[in-house]
Amino acid sequence: MSHQRTRPPRGYTIAEVLTVSVIMGIVSTFVALIIGPLFGSVHAQGAKIDTIDAAVRTFYRIQRDLHQTNVNGVFVCTYPSPTTCSAPSSGLTDATVIAIISPKQNGTGQVSWDPSQGQPQWQGFNIYWLAPNANGVMSLNYAFNDPGGVQPGIASVQQAVNNALGAAPQFLATSVVELQLSQMAPSQKIGLKMFAIAREGQSSNETSFESDAFTRN
Repeated sequence: MSHQRTRPPRGYTIAEVLTVSVIMGIVSTFVALIIGPLFGSVHAQGAKIDTIDAAVRTFYRIQRDLHQTNVNGVFVCTYPSPTTCSAPSSGLTDATVIAIISPKQNGTGQVSWDPSQGQPQWQGFNIYWLAPNANGVMSLNYAFNDPGGVQPGIASVQQAVNNALGAAPQFLATSVVELQLSQMAPSQKIGLKMFAIAREGQSSNETSFESDAFTRN
């Protein structure tokens, strides 16, 4: 009767271990070079979407308010309170606070009309302003204020803005970093420009929006 001899299991040599380690290192580097930019592009795309989404909605909201107002009811004001307001200049200039007289009840409701004159009845001011939030990130805020006896004049708007800046605001967007406004006299046209920047990871995206809005006669 014969017996078959079995060999003991053989271990790996140092050369084999080093060879496998080098190959795995090359493969890992190759994967990182391919996959890394893909993740970066996802972050960049996310930053662009954040910028466009927040800024576009806010931009068209301000445009809507300009279309429904009177050219003499648009003001740029200083920040913080106590504020001073003035009519926009003929060229686009920075506007930390924008105040727009509104015929809408509470700024978002139905438009009120004076049936005897066929003109809108002004209800108060839509107020937009830029200020850092609790995390130090520049944010665009909104408030509606009715100072009473609303008229498209300096005294009325300054009171409304000071009231709004002292109240709890509605946060609209954290990506908007700059607003600019102009009045193209003697036309009924208001120039509006907005700059926005959003960051996602190590990526950032900057976007600007610009248009001319015609106000009521």
